Amino acid sequence: MHVDKIRIDKIIKEYIHKKSIPLVLENGTPEEKAATSAFWKRNVRTAKNLAILSKGNTQQVIDAMEWFGGLCERKNLSWSLETIEKWFPDFMAKGKAIENIPESLREYLR
Repeated sequence: MHVDKIRIDKIIKEYIHKKSIPLVLENGTPEEKAATSAFWKRNVRTAKNLAILSKGNTQQVIDAMEWFGGLCERKNLSWSLETIEKWFPDFMAKGKAIENIPESLREYLR
């Protein structure tokens, strides 16, 4: 499946928004722009994989970020886009109801 840049960018921008990551996208110093570029490059592969796993449905990826990110934040745990990628198949198979969390994920969230 071909994944376009728009979907990848949307996933990364939503991740930045949900995590409140202070990145400079315009009008920053060269150092700030370099840090933003490095962050973006680090997350492109994961965002592309998530776009493929969701068959291009970025809303499913955003829903997974809201669900899993919310669970982690309530438990005061850190999470990343790679975490979402790891648990995305379970999210798709089980849904987002708390009672449907797989045992391996429950262990992670304890």
